[in-house]
Amino acid sequence: MAVVRSELITKETSQEEVMKASRQGRAFLVHYHIDSYVWIVVNGKPTKTMCMDVGLHSIQLNGRWWTWDEIDKMGGVFDNEFDALTAAANL
Repeated sequence: MAVVRSELITKETSQEEVMKASRQGRAFLVHYHIDSYVWIVVNGKPTKTMCMDVGLHSIQLNGRWWTWDEIDKMGGVFDNEFDALTAAANL
């Protein structure tokens, strides 16, 4: 018998199940949408990249996996160019 390791939360998922997963630390929010553009700061300049996948410990941008620590050291990942410009100015 196969063990179910993850389960998609849908609108049919009961509120009780969602709350239980949250209390147990098994529910995560993803702030970046897969197959959409995000901005990162590379060498002090905002760069538009494609968000291809998001994991607990890393994010895949333009086909390359970056750890969250690497992204933080570069300046961060942002939803829009204005936020990336602001972060680049503050580096």
